[in-house]
Amino acid sequence: MPDDEDLRIALAESKAVSQAVSSVRKGVVALRALGTGRDAYGSGVVVAPEGLVLTALHVVDGAAVIAVTLDDGEEITGKLRAADRSVDLALLEITTPGRTFPTATLAPDHAIDVGETVVAVSNPFGLGTSVSKGVLSAVGRRNVVEGQRAPLLQTDAAINPGSSGGALVNLRGEVIGLITAIITRSGGHQGVGLAVPAHELRRALDRLSKGETAPRAWLGVRVHKEPAPEGLKILEVAPDGPAAAAGLKDGDVLRTLDGRPLARIEDLRLLLEEARAGESLVAELSRQGERLSVPIKVGARD
Repeated sequence: MPDDEDLRIALAESKAVSQAVSSVRKGVVALRALGTGRDAYGSGVVVAPEGLVLTALHVVDGAAVIAVTLDDGEEITGKLRAADRSVDLALLEITTPGRTFPTATLAPDHAIDVGETVVAVSNPFGLGTSVSKGVLSAVGRRNVVEGQRAPLLQTDAAINPGSSGGALVNLRGEVIGLITAIITRSGGHQGVGLAVPAHELRRALDRLSKGETAPRAWLGVRVHKEPAPEGLKILEVAPDGPAAAAGLKDGDVLRTLDGRPLARIEDLRLLLEEARAGESLVAELSRQGERLSVPIKVGARD
């Protein structure tokens, strides 16, 4: 049997987990996305009492009907209000005149450290609100999910299909991240779950609540369709574009951007789809045999 001190510590952590879940679970909803040949489960987090719900865009993308089930079992039809594909986020409305909904609180920046206990509150496999416990395994994971631009949180809390859009929560009962993906070879939980951090959620929410979408990133270069042996040759630099402002010239060869090699024109297109206007990316390029490293502040194009 455990001694009294071990039992006290175990009970204290158990109570802290239970209290954290109680603080957030009424603000976590279950989703079912229906459409032609489509029946997908997911989760969402209510972020405004008038009925605004953040979820993962891939859960509801292309759905004809979005059924939102509250923690008490009531089902309401949701409507897609806005989306940001670069961070896999969608904002739904479940507005009902004169009614307010329980919300979950987004954590302030730096509200948790690697190794701290976290809980995932979500709707795995459409079972309804479920809780799993783990630790925050890492922060700032990049280039691990195709098309995802946010630096992601990593956790070993059990996350499965249907958990996407759910809440990753600290022991204060604050949402530190919105579940977006798992890395798996089996299709199910293997201990590597990923979430968009709260500061990215706040930034996206400010824009999405106004119905705005993220502008497309723009470098202002035209490159040769066929790659040069070492990268993409620039045929033309737009005189008013970000590349020109950074000092790039016609004839330069783009070798890498943001540390990613540019073997094909599709590589550049994909990288710009993931990038954000105003972000600074480092370009490694060749110019008449000389290697250069140049930061470029990405521009915006509607």
